[in-house]
Amino acid sequence: MTIEGPMVGTPFPLPRTHMHSALTQMSAGMFAEAFRLRYGQRPLEKLLLPIARRFAGDVITFHELAAHDLKRPSQWVVEQLCSDLTVNGAENLPHSGPLIVTCNHPGVMDAMAVFASLPRTDTKVIARTRNLLDVLPNIRQHIIFVAEEHSQHVATLRQAIAHLQNGGTIVTFPAGEIEPDPQLYSQSAQDFTKNWSKSVALLARQVPGTIIVPAAIGGVIAERARETWLARRYHKPATRDWVAATLQFMFKRYRDAHPTLYFGQPIASADDRTALHAVILEQTKGLMAHFE
Repeated sequence: MTIEGPMVGTPFPLPRTHMHSALTQMSAGMFAEAFRLRYGQRPLEKLLLPIARRFAGDVITFHELAAHDLKRPSQWVVEQLCSDLTVNGAENLPHSGPLIVTCNHPGVMDAMAVFASLPRTDTKVIARTRNLLDVLPNIRQHIIFVAEEHSQHVATLRQAIAHLQNGGTIVTFPAGEIEPDPQLYSQSAQDFTKNWSKSVALLARQVPGTIIVPAAIGGVIAERARETWLARRYHKPATRDWVAATLQFMFKRYRDAHPTLYFGQPIASADDRTALHAVILEQTKGLMAHFE
């Protein structure tokens, strides 16, 4: 993938230098949290701030590239953070009409890989809000936010329905949390799908003609990052993998992941939500089985 230079779109809510400063502080705090450390101690600040400044610069580049869509900036991120990306089944994706892509969520790179691989640029993603996004309007415009309060989930559903009615694409991660990487834990990843939300079946039923394409991705975490002493000191697999994923963002020498993304067969929306949800899970597990 070849990406041209950044393109500035929506004006920043802050001057660029102030934005970079704000993102640096937020990124440093995010890195410290990933390592279960408390940011604010002087030695830790001295260690993390230079790394956070570089990361903040990358975030701003992504923001500038996201002026119009998520495809272009995501291709750039994949180029920066992975040795390569293998995509299977892209021919199953319709080029027009209402589309929902479901995917497992073993890390941050999965979203970028999906956005980069879609044949269209009308994508919005359903996601929880993050402080980092408060100063990034170019990125926010492509997100349908899920409120923490359950009573406000109707607003999320309405926004998603409106986008589908306009013939757009919705990408969603039904687990709503980080999942096991099927390349590392194939059976655990398949078992984890029992936690997936059934809201996709509800959403698809609201817009006639909606097509659902399940996806599954694995290999988003670089083995070199997982084998560092820092990652290995965390014995819980989920924590270890999150630390490894954070190291990939922090240091170029750990950016050698080889993710593989599978797109399944198109599924037509149906009135029976339970049956539709079961078909989505069955296909997803079948895609994950490729990693065994």
